[in-house]
Amino acid sequence: MDVLYVCLAGLIFFAIMAYLEYKTLLEFNRIADPGQSTRENLSGIMVFLQRKSNIFGILTASSQVIIFVSGLLLYFYIAYGQLRQMTGFSFFVFTTLCLIGIIMSYTRTMSQIKFHIKHITICISDLNDNILQMAYATIEKERKHDNTKKILLGLLLVFAFVIIIAILAPKGG
Repeated sequence: MDVLYVCLAGLIFFAIMAYLEYKTLLEFNRIADPGQSTRENLSGIMVFLQRKSNIFGILTASSQVIIFVSGLLLYFYIAYGQLRQMTGFSFFVFTTLCLIGIIMSYTRTMSQIKFHIKHITICISDLNDNILQMAYATIEKERKHDNTKKILLGLLLVFAFVIIIAILAPKGG
């Protein structure tokens, strides 16, 4: 019965997150008006991204976790033919996996938004100075460096989680 409540809560949570993401998308579409000049359009998009990036990152990261948890429950059901009652340790594992997923997704989303903000800033300055190629090469180098750091952080989090599970897992006799 606990699993049913977890699934229902997840469905409600996912519906709320999807609605908020949709509202954010509508607001973005309103700001990105193709009838404006290029400079006004890019400036509006950049301001929107700077103001809403944290909210959008949290919404995206939180809603993606629901899909992960649903897939994990489906795997357990298919693999074992049933879902066991959640113990304290099971709840700890699920919560930790969700937090790792949220942190990794939030970090990835925020990094991508920051990359787009830098790119838009360069495009706006290029309208004035024509230095786009040099600045774009610098941004691309930074993006590759950020991706390497994110991958290493993700691997470190997963490795730490596996070690914690190995230490805390109940020993079978």
